[in-house]
Amino acid sequence: MTKAAYPLKLPNSIKQAAQRLAKEDGVSLNQWISSAVAQKVGSVETAAEFFKRRATRAKGGASLMHFLVNAPDVPEEGVARPRRPITQRRINRAVALLNRKGTQPPPPEDQIPETYKIWEREQARKGRRKAS
Repeated sequence: MTKAAYPLKLPNSIKQAAQRLAKEDGVSLNQWISSAVAQKVGSVETAAEFFKRRATRAKGGASLMHFLVNAPDVPEEGVARPRRPITQRRINRAVALLNRKGTQPPPPEDQIPETYKIWEREQARKGRRKAS
């Protein structure tokens, strides 16, 4: 692994925070910053892009590339899946769910806050919203 020097200008507050965290971790500031940059790069690059680049350079890379090409597409954690199309059946089921009556009243944390009720009344008074 080759290393490159890069002069880094940081605001004093960030540098002080980084120094404090590096000291808590028991590493040098340079090592801590290198690790932080590596973590950020890793989170930005997708694993697929990384492995595809590495596969072309690795020994036996053809087999790894074959694996990557044939791997199923699985969404990353935290990435929204494509939505199913909205159909009349789905709308009817959602409306039925909203209109169903339960046997117990909603718990206190599910009640509409009083501040929202006040805001809603003000909006209705201004003609911007129907009062409920």
